[in-house]
Amino acid sequence: MHFGNFISGQVKEHTKSTAILDIEITKDGETGKISIDSVDYVPVYCYDRGAGSANRYELIDIRSAITQYESGDTSKISSSLYNTLKKELENIESVLGEPITKEGETNQETNTIMQE
Repeated sequence: MHFGNFISGQVKEHTKSTAILDIEITKDGETGKISIDSVDYVPVYCYDRGAGSANRYELIDIRSAITQYESGDTSKISSSLYNTLKKELENIESVLGEPITKEGETNQETNTIMQE
């Protein structure tokens, strides 16, 4: 499922970021019981290159862009955009929290348990 305002000319604070939701839902064929097994999300930012650009808008995977920049690859985003993305990620995470699994663990905790 994808929710959010992906492409927009909005300029107010926190209107250029959203999240792509990944929700795993299971229905038991015998009982009809429906459960939400996991909820995860990808924070994205709508970057506006300006009216004169051939490809004006670009959706940026915020976590991926920050990781690239912090590893020394500054070819994709500027230091100014990096700072903006850090602020947007902080805002998104404060609203949405940690991804969850059926057992109430974060996905990171589940991956660790599955690898043991």
